[in-house]
Amino acid sequence: MKAQYQKIYEDLAEKIRNGSFPAGSRLPTEPVMAKEFGVSVGTLRKAIDRLVLEKKVKREQGRGTFVSSGSSVPQFYHHPAKSTEFVYGACQYLGDQEQVNQVLLGDERNCRYLILPSPLDIKPILSSLYNQCSVIQAPLTAFNEMEDFFQPLPEELFEDIPEPLLRHCRSVDGKLRVFPIIRNQTLCYINRKNADRHGIKIPGDEWTLEELVGMCNRFRKADPSVTPFGILPLGSLWFDVLLWYFGGDFFDRWGNVWLPEDPFFKTVDFYREMLRSRNGVSITSMPGTSIREFIQKPYVQMCFFGPRGCMDSKAGEMEVHPLPGGIGSCVIFALGIPCNAPMPKAALNFLKKLKDHRLSEIRSAAPAANKDIELWCKRQKVSRAELFMEFPEKQHYLSSSSHYYRWVTPVYQMINYCPNREIPVEHIHRDIQNILRDAVRVNISDTFWT
Repeated sequence: MKAQYQKIYEDLAEKIRNGSFPAGSRLPTEPVMAKEFGVSVGTLRKAIDRLVLEKKVKREQGRGTFVSSGSSVPQFYHHPAKSTEFVYGACQYLGDQEQVNQVLLGDERNCRYLILPSPLDIKPILSSLYNQCSVIQAPLTAFNEMEDFFQPLPEELFEDIPEPLLRHCRSVDGKLRVFPIIRNQTLCYINRKNADRHGIKIPGDEWTLEELVGMCNRFRKADPSVTPFGILPLGSLWFDVLLWYFGGDFFDRWGNVWLPEDPFFKTVDFYREMLRSRNGVSITSMPGTSIREFIQKPYVQMCFFGPRGCMDSKAGEMEVHPLPGGIGSCVIFALGIPCNAPMPKAALNFLKKLKDHRLSEIRSAAPAANKDIELWCKRQKVSRAELFMEFPEKQHYLSSSSHYYRWVTPVYQMINYCPNREIPVEHIHRDIQNILRDAVRVNISDTFWT
């Protein structure tokens, strides 16, 4: 149960945010507000102290408490009152964004599309671009940084969404605030044509990491000119999968920094050996190569962005397999309605109409709803695409890790040092742990209520 001063803080913060207390205005005196809220002046003052710490208000000796400049929305939010323009914004551009837009926005009149900044560059509540949008598209990594910025959505919208996805669309208060449209699940794509040509047997779905390496070695022996294992889009994402395979993770289930030594060291050793033996290659190490060209060169592909590039293969040429060890990873793109949406009713109607859109038309990314993904799977030339319907028991959602935006880039930069055997693995382990600790370190305003 929330303390009284926390409830008061939230009420005042909302009035500042929505402009009920405009920037520069003076708040009522503390005795007056304490009487209005039915609490003591001491309790009221604790709420004001929180607002002062967050720089939402400032106290001026002898004059009173004033709303800080830039605290309330009306100062920067300028949207034509009579505008009938529906604005759709995306804070991360999808590889097939034009195709996504055509599917989602094709029948929307007077619709404008915006590319938005990262929520780490500027808080959405302070961005004039964000505040022009009635619907915003983002990966869940971004939504985790913007949770309080979105309106709760009606539960009936989510009737066709698989439960494993719903768990990652709920905010801390249990409300659904984002609507998933795309689920990019990591799978392996194996070139069946080349396997048959070289007489190489493809393991079953219950395969191990050792079986993957054995298959890569056989491919390499049959054709030394081709690196057998390809990773899209980043080699460091393969490091994540190996870490999970060996029983480690960056965080424990409570969100605390974890990264146990034994799984980490095993992962580094395996990662180094894959590169040393030239069994694995990432598209980042082949500059100037298109996704289509890259995905057709190695015989086994691990892709984090759906079957991109495989769509141009001939029917039966490529087939889908789960990752070794029954693990998995997933990136979810979703839509949300900002609290300040200029056209909230139109935005809600837009989300409701998505049930009638057939996202199966998006070729290189799997839709999120059951009906759409079932139709989508039937359209693919890639064999066994129906595996996109399944959720591995050990699935990790790259979009839901604690403060993902804050640590992912520096951690992957450190992982890129792993192939350098001159750098002690203990040093890499220590530095990554420090990056993770810095990312989740809480400042004084966050700990005020404790």
